[in-house]
Amino acid sequence: MWSIVSLVALIVLLAVGYTIWGMRKIGRPTTGPKIDLSQRTGTALIVIDMQRDFTEMTGPKSWEPEEAQRVIDGINHRAEFAHKSGWQVVTIRQVYEGAYTNFLVRLLGGGLGAKGSDGLGLDSRVSVNADADFVKPMSDSFSCKALEAYLQENRIGHLELVGLNGVYCVKNTAYGALNRGYKVTLNTEAILASSEEGWVKEKENLANRGGILTAASGSPL
Repeated sequence: MWSIVSLVALIVLLAVGYTIWGMRKIGRPTTGPKIDLSQRTGTALIVIDMQRDFTEMTGPKSWEPEEAQRVIDGINHRAEFAHKSGWQVVTIRQVYEGAYTNFLVRLLGGGLGAKGSDGLGLDSRVSVNADADFVKPMSDSFSCKALEAYLQENRIGHLELVGLNGVYCVKNTAYGALNRGYKVTLNTEAILASSEEGWVKEKENLANRGGILTAASGSPL
């Protein structure tokens, strides 16, 4: 028969395993059907996770205020350009799903992005006048099925990515898009990354996969 100690140990082991599996799932790019670029002539500016929870972070992982403002200015500039160019402008916000996931986010992540947080809305400095706003449960924006439907409906085949975090959600969204055959541009001067060294590596990896790196003006680097 199982002893109480053995039962508790098994429950703890299962919880740890489930947590590791869940965090890996949340933190990796998704895959999906390949699109036909010949039928997708439109472009969309995708603004990722520019929510108060993340732009106003404090502590060791916070952004330098000047850097955050510079990136926000770059995002606003690109949004203005996008509207003038007839692109779609889409904002993506992180809101975690599931009671257990939200429990862990509150316990280990300060509650940033958890349901009920006061900071789930866009930073007031981000003035992009979005055509659409979507909520994603995982790091890759394509974890939101409504986004895929919207891009299909509007015949979008080219995505320009801006926002945060370059080494997490922006990177994974880029891979999710490339996995589906989208043309992907990363506007490096309108992206915040928590690790400069990691961002340099990810930019190289994305360029090798076919991602296009540009400056704030949209000119290739």
